Amino acid sequence: EVALACEGTIAVAELDTSWFLHNAPAAAQLSGHGGDGRWRPLLARTPLVPDTRHRFVLDAHEPVTHVRLDVHPDGGMARLRLHGRPTERGLAALTRRWG
Repeated sequence: EVALACEGTIAVAELDTSWFLHNAPAAAQLSGHGGDGRWRPLLARTPLVPDTRHRFVLDAHEPVTHVRLDVHPDGGMARLRLHGRPTERGLAALTRRWG
């Protein structure tokens, strides 16, 4: 589970199994939490292959504050990268926090 810097929408997710040849997960899924108390799917359970940088364009337009990565079965994940944009409320919170 990863807390984002601020509330935002996720456009692209990168799941990197680089260097994991024999211990990479077979599949992964992403869920987002928007502060309303419920998790919603961002990426359905999707097959992965070892030693690969997987990039997925997400069709998630609802803002989230946290993202959870679930791997099936448990295996090695080199990196999770999330690319998106802050919402106006999230940007205002960042501006207040960091001036």
